[in-house]
Formats: sequence, C-alpha cells, structure tokens
Amino acid sequence: MSDKSWKKALMSSGLPLEHSVAGVLKRLGLGMHVEYAYLRRNEHGQDIKFSIDLRAIHRDEEQGLLLSLLIECKYCARGTQWVFVPDESEAPFNEMRRSYFSGTDLYATNSVSTLTTMNQYNQDVTVLRGLQIAEHGNVSPGTVAEAIAQLRYASLEQSLEWTGYHLTTAKLFGPGTLRIPGASVCIVVTTADLCVLKPHTTLEAFEDAQTLEDVTTPQPFVFLEAPPDASFVRHAARRIREELGEPQLREQGLVDHLDTLNAASAATSLNDFILNHSRLEPAVFLIVQYGHLEAVISKILSDAQALAILDQEATRRINNRT
Repeated sequence: MSDKSWKKALMSSGLPLEHSVAGVLKRLGLGMHVEYAYLRRNEHGQDIKFSIDLRAIHRDEEQGLLLSLLIECKYCARGTQWVFVPDESEAPFNEMRRSYFSGTDLYATNSVSTLTTMNQYNQDVTVLRGLQIAEHGNVSPGTVAEAIAQLRYASLEQSLEWTGYHLTTAKLFGPGTLRIPGASVCIVVTTADLCVLKPHTTLEAFEDAQTLEDVTTPQPFVFLEAPPDASFVRHAARRIREELGEPQLREQGLVDHLDTLNAASAATSLNDFILNHSRLEPAVFLIVQYGHLEAVISKILSDAQALAILDQEATRRINNRT
C-alpha cells in the first residue's frame, strides 16, 4: 500500500472520526459505549442488526436524570457541503420550537418533562431537510436522511431498554427502589461544512449565484426537524407492544405486581409511551460540524439542567389537567 493510500482508506472508513468524537466526549466526562446495536425488521419481516456509532451516558445523581447522547458519525472528504432548507415559518408558528431532548420515564419513580427545554435554539439554525454536495458536484439526497433514520430507530430501542431496566429493577429490588428517568439527544457529527439556504432566495438568485456562499449561510450546527413518518409509527407501535405488552409482562412475572408498580411510579400509561415514542419523538436532530463538537456538547450538558424532574404527585396533577 502506498504512503498515501492507507490514509485515504482509513479516513474514508470513518474510524478516525469516531475515535476523535469519542475522545471529545471522554474529555467532557461522559461514559462511552462504542457502537450501539439494535435489531430492525426489514420489508421481508426479517430482523436485521443495525447500529449507530457511539452512545455517551451522563448520570446526574443530583438532578436525578440519566442523559444519553446517541451519535452517528459521517466522515466526508474535504470540500463536501451539507446544504439545508431553512425553517421560514412566521408568527405565530415560529414562536415555539420543540425541545431537542426526548424523555423516557415509563415506570420510573419520577418523570421528566421536556417542555421546559423548548426554544433553546434560534430559528436561523432550524432546518427542515438537507442534502450532501461533494466537491466534485455529486449530490446525495439520502446521506442526511439515512443518518437520521439510524438514530430514530436506535432511540426507540434505547427507550425500550430503559423501560425494561425499570421493570427488572422493580421486580428484583421492590417497587420502592429508585428508578430515575432518562433523556436523550440524537446527534449527527460530520466533517462536511454545514450551510443553510438564505431565506426567501428566488430561483433567479440561484441562477445568478457564482458560488454556493452567495445563496447560503455557514453554520456550526443545525437542528433538523424531522417528525416520524408512517412507516416508523407502525414499527414503533409493534416493537413497544412486543416488549411491553401484557404477554411479555406476564412472562416476566410482572402482571400480578402491576398495581403495586404503578402506585410506586410517576409515569404509568403505556398508551402515552406508545404515542410519545412512535408519533412524537424524536422529532428534532442535532447536526454538528466536527470542529464545533466540544462547544456543542458542553451546551447540551448545560441545557439538560433545565429539564424538569417531577415527582409522582406533580406528574399526576399535570396528567389530570390534560
């Protein structure tokens, strides 16, 4: 292998980027899991193993929260651009931006509310879709979408994993045992340059542009709004019932203890869990240019402090109002 070919092959594999991202997360004190694997059923009904590159965990005992960062890394050659369509919503539709945190608290002793973390980012970094343009001009519309899909399905499996842990903990150590809620953030880290189309740009302006910079604004990160589609909704509802339906709970010997478990838990509605994790979350994905990763992760850790941890009484008061 020539002096340079090994480097090109290694960089293209994405491994150096993953290794570097893991190093940033470790420096910030996060626990690391290299590759988070899960099963996903294909169109032929076969369960296929998928994975995302990294999962970082931060357990805040004082706040009573388990924070997870699910991360997909996308190495791109120099000169590659990820171009995004901006959110050009106007008042009143632009006054409330969704939280980029997703909460999981079914059968936890406290619940977590993400409502207190809305509007933590500006509209100028809110985007609706994107594509990749390589330096030599090739366009890849699916690159961004594929990364988002990987994270979406992984987020669901993590929520099921956490809920299963709550059930197992209650069974082994009693329903009064502390079971803290979790929150997660889905992140794509890329070496591509990120840019957002300038609002209200006309077709004539695109035709007259001499460079991409004439019609875009560079950004260190963007928040991509991408609610679940119908395919994911069906998949999520099926997976949740497979893992948390009555037959599964009966098999684990938990059905006879559900009343006691519910009495000792803040969030107890399986229907709410299905709604949140199939139709509502995750709906916002954070896309970060690698050079800005450390600052962005630090901001996430700071933003997470605003998540509201509610005891059983507060949770039930809110649920009764809705």
